[in-house]
Amino acid sequence: MKTLKPLLVALSQMCVVLLLVSGPATAGEPVISEPIKCYLDAGGVPGGMTVGLSVELCSGTTDADKTIQCFVKAFEPREYGGLGLPRGLAVQLCKANSQPLS
Repeated sequence: MKTLKPLLVALSQMCVVLLLVSGPATAGEPVISEPIKCYLDAGGVPGGMTVGLSVELCSGTTDADKTIQCFVKAFEPREYGGLGLPRGLAVQLCKANSQPLS
């Protein structure tokens, strides 16, 4: 029983942490953060996007839809009403965090 006690204490502490981190949940609806939602949506942008650029674009966003809309408009060719930026520059323009330009 002595060897089991530290394991049970650690397990109960983990449960408390998970409960506190999970936050409020609505019935039947998973809670998805805006950066995760953005990342999932980034996979469907015209022309596709690499995992690295998707993470860079979506990290720190507080509004996934606006971030994706910005990227699409910035990347879209000029003849279709966009800015015609290369993919990497469109990410730099539309990302929400303040990572320096590389």
